[in-house]
Amino acid sequence: MVDIPNDPEDITGGYLLELELGERYKDETSGFVTTGGQAVTMKCPECVSENQIKYISEFYQNMENALYSKDGYTTDSKGERHALSDYIDIESLARMYLLQEFSMNLDSGITSFYLYKDSDLTGDGKLHAAPVWDFDVALGNYTSRNGTDFTDPTQWWAKISRMYDNSSKYNVMAQAVQHEEVWNKVKELWQSEFMPAIKYILGESTAYTATKIKTLDAYKAEVSASAAMNFIQWRDLMENPWNHSSESFVNTGLTYDDNIEYLRNFMTKRCDFLNRNLGGESTGTDPDTSQKVTVIEDDTRFYAAKNILNSSGDVRAEDTSDEGGGENLGYCNQLMAWERNYWFRGRYQMI
Repeated sequence: MVDIPNDPEDITGGYLLELELGERYKDETSGFVTTGGQAVTMKCPECVSENQIKYISEFYQNMENALYSKDGYTTDSKGERHALSDYIDIESLARMYLLQEFSMNLDSGITSFYLYKDSDLTGDGKLHAAPVWDFDVALGNYTSRNGTDFTDPTQWWAKISRMYDNSSKYNVMAQAVQHEEVWNKVKELWQSEFMPAIKYILGESTAYTATKIKTLDAYKAEVSASAAMNFIQWRDLMENPWNHSSESFVNTGLTYDDNIEYLRNFMTKRCDFLNRNLGGESTGTDPDTSQKVTVIEDDTRFYAAKNILNSSGDVRAEDTSDEGGGENLGYCNQLMAWERNYWFRGRYQMI
């Protein structure tokens, strides 16, 4: 343990926090675990005084309490009632969500997930969801987890992702968008900023005024020499990936061009899926996922999030056909599956 004898003049900030897996938390220099079971590590400063950790852990706990409450409010230790927006910047939450959801980042709200808090004297006194980090298992570069196929860009992930150590509970990113204030900001930013920027990257629109980002084709050209050297240095890995693969291996292509086109196709379909579900119009590249009737065949494995892609929470199946016995399937959420034998065959209305 490092002894920090003196507090800084201002203990209200700044702090950089990382949400971490419980199994990794024990190896960190300092941090805290919330009453909800979330391990939070101190990234900057790593070494803090007792009063500093008491301050920032209590502040984060109040934020967590508001986040997981039904109405987005909590009562602090002084008996004062505060909204979620008193503890964390809502726009930064919405921006972080869109980055995580668009990329289908496996680690969304689980690990490599950062928040910072400036001093109350120089900043707004709130947590902010930033910076972004660690997107190696994103954009279709992973197989599956908890019933979600990460190579399929027409599914929710960040919206339904659970805590790593508690699969019955939404993680902070998924929980955030259960609040109407955050979800409305998500839809607003998607239409005004994210969707136009993505279409610019894909070369589908020139309406977006880019100051920092480039088109996918420009990025492709920029790193082409490095990609060529990569294929020379790791020739066997690139040409025979199956000899070196793990269970999370995804075949994204055997050439540089193949990989770029895999990425382009994933991003295009992902953009269309989110545009359709966040208030925009479909470009017609994906099948209609808004229908509420699904067919249950022999030994069907049914997932709410996969079969009814715009579901947000539990759905209930009721028989709508004269075939198949007329029994209800019951409730199913995005992490559960129905597996039914032939006597449950038929068309079912999803409610």
